Amino acid sequence: MLKELATDSGVLRYYDVGDGPPLLLLHGSGPGVTGWRNYEGNLPALSQHFRCTVLEFPGFGVSDPTDQHPMLAAPASVIGFLDGLGLDRVDVIGNSMGGIVAAQLAINHPDRVRSPVTIGGMGKNIFSPFPGEGINLLMEFTDDPTRERLVQWLKSMVFDQSMVTDEMVETRWEQATQPETLDFSRRMYGSAAMAARAASAAESDAAPYWAMLHKIKARTLITWGRDDRVSPVDMALLPMRTIPDVEVHVFPNCGHWVMIEQKTASGSDRAGLPAARCRMSAVHEEWDDEFDLVIVGSGGGGMAAALTAHDVGLSCVIVEKAKLYGGTTGISGGGIWVPNNPTLRRAGHDDSRESIRTYLDELIGERAEPKRLDAYVDHGPAAMALLEQSRWVKFFWTKGYSDYHPELSGGKPLGRSIEAVPFDTRKLGEDEKFQRPNSMKGPLGLWITAKDYKNPAMVKRTWGGRRASLRRRPAGRVQRDPPTPHVDGRSRVGGPAEDGAQGRRCPALARDPDDFAGRRGRPRGRCLRDEGRRDEEDPRPQGRPHRQRRLRAQPGDAQRVAARGRP
Repeated sequence: MLKELATDSGVLRYYDVGDGPPLLLLHGSGPGVTGWRNYEGNLPALSQHFRCTVLEFPGFGVSDPTDQHPMLAAPASVIGFLDGLGLDRVDVIGNSMGGIVAAQLAINHPDRVRSPVTIGGMGKNIFSPFPGEGINLLMEFTDDPTRERLVQWLKSMVFDQSMVTDEMVETRWEQATQPETLDFSRRMYGSAAMAARAASAAESDAAPYWAMLHKIKARTLITWGRDDRVSPVDMALLPMRTIPDVEVHVFPNCGHWVMIEQKTASGSDRAGLPAARCRMSAVHEEWDDEFDLVIVGSGGGGMAAALTAHDVGLSCVIVEKAKLYGGTTGISGGGIWVPNNPTLRRAGHDDSRESIRTYLDELIGERAEPKRLDAYVDHGPAAMALLEQSRWVKFFWTKGYSDYHPELSGGKPLGRSIEAVPFDTRKLGEDEKFQRPNSMKGPLGLWITAKDYKNPAMVKRTWGGRRASLRRRPAGRVQRDPPTPHVDGRSRVGGPAEDGAQGRRCPALARDPDDFAGRRGRPRGRCLRDEGRRDEEDPRPQGRPHRQRRLRAQPGDAQRVAARGRP
C-alpha cells in the first residue's frame, strides 16, 4: 500500500513492508521508472528480514514534483524522508541513480548509512566511452518520445530481451509520457540538458562525487551486470579501488537491472540481491596474490590495458597461457592505423574527422555500427597518447605507406599508419627469451620498418635500395654482439613489457591459467601453474614440473572482490 509523508519540499510517497532493521530502497531513473517497479520482485524475500521502505523520488510521477534537478533534489529528499519516519540509521540499496544517491549519503552523512549496496551506475567510465549506448537511447526517447524508442531503451537495460513485455512497455509509456513527468525527464536526460551538464562539469572546480568515494567508511557492496549496456562494468573499477572496505559482485548474462534479472541468484531467502541479508559476511580465503584487475592475454591489448589500469591507480596482473608472451601482436607487422593520433599531428599530417569517417564508411559500409566507428575515431588518439607516456615506446609516421585503399574518398596516399621505433630487446633482460618470435624477416637479414621496406627490397636493382640497405643494421653479421631490435609487432609488446618491469611496474606476468578457484560452485579467483619445481605433495606422476599459485582479483584484506564469470 502506497503511503504518504508530508515534508517541507512536498509530499513524498513510499512503500513500507516487513519488520526488522530498516532497509531503504532507492530506484533508478528513466522513462516510467518507479521504486515499486524496481523492487517489487525482491520485497517478498527482503521483508522477511528487514523493514523495507521504498522511496519514490520527487519528479518521477509518484511523489510530488520538484523545481530542482533530480540529482540535486534526491539526497535532500532522502534525509527529509528519514527524519520524517524517525529513522536514524539505515542500510541502503540503490539502483543506478539510486546507487549514486546512496554513495552521496554515505559520503556526506556517514552517521545515517550503515551499509550501502549499489546496483550498477556508480563510478566513472574508465575504458568505455560516455555516454554509453543505453544513455544515448534514453536521450533519443526523451527528445522525441515514441513507443519504438521506448522499446529500444528498455531492451538496452536487460540481457534477456524477453523480459521486455508488451505490458511493461504500455505501463512505462503511460507514465513516461505524462506532461509533467516528460518535462522532468527532459531536464535530466534531454540532449540539451546533457550538453549543459557536461559544459558545467568542465568549468566547475567542485569535486564530483566519484572523486570523494574514498570518504565512504561503511562496508560497501557493489553489484553489476557484466553485460550492462547503460553503465558498462568498467565503471566499477574506480569505486572498487577507492572505497576502503568494498566487495564487488559481477553477474554474467545480466544487464543494468541486476535486482530484476538476478533476483534469485543467491537463493530466494536472500531476494537475489547478492548477500542482501548477510551481505558483508566475507569468507576469509588464503590467496598467494591479490589484484584489482586480472588481464588474460599478453598481446598489445593486454599490455595497454595493464598500463591504463596502473595509471588510474589499480594493481593488475597479466596472465598468459602460452609459454611466450606477445600474442598475435608479437607476430604481426606492427603497423597501427589510428587516425589523428599524436604522432601524426606532430608530423604535420593534415587530416579531419570528416575525411576519416568518409573513408571508413566507404571501406566498411554497414559491416560495423556507426557508433563503434565514432568511438574508434574519437577515442583512439587518446589511447595512443597514453601509450606514448611510456619511456620505452615511441612511434613514428610511416610516411608513404598508403592507406590500403587510397582511391576511396578520404583515403590517404601518404597513409595514416604509424609504427613503434625499433626496440633493443636486450633491455628486457631475462624476459627477452620469453618473447614470442616473429617469422617476418627483412631482405639480407636486415632489420627494417615498413617506411623503408620498399627500398631495401630493391637492393639488387636500384641505387636507392643499396643506399637504404647500408643505413640498416645487419642482424648478427657485422657487429660482434649486436642488439636485436624489434621492428614489427614485437616492439609494440616489448616496450610495454619493459615499461611494466622497470617504469610503471604494473604487470606481473604469470603463465598457464588453470582452473577457477571457487567456493560452492562460485568462482572467486584463478589457480595458476607456473614453470618451476613441482610441489612435493602433487600426486601426478607425469606432466611437466610446475607449481600452483592461487590468484585473486583483490587489492588487500580490506577489499575483497568476489568475481563471477571470467576475470
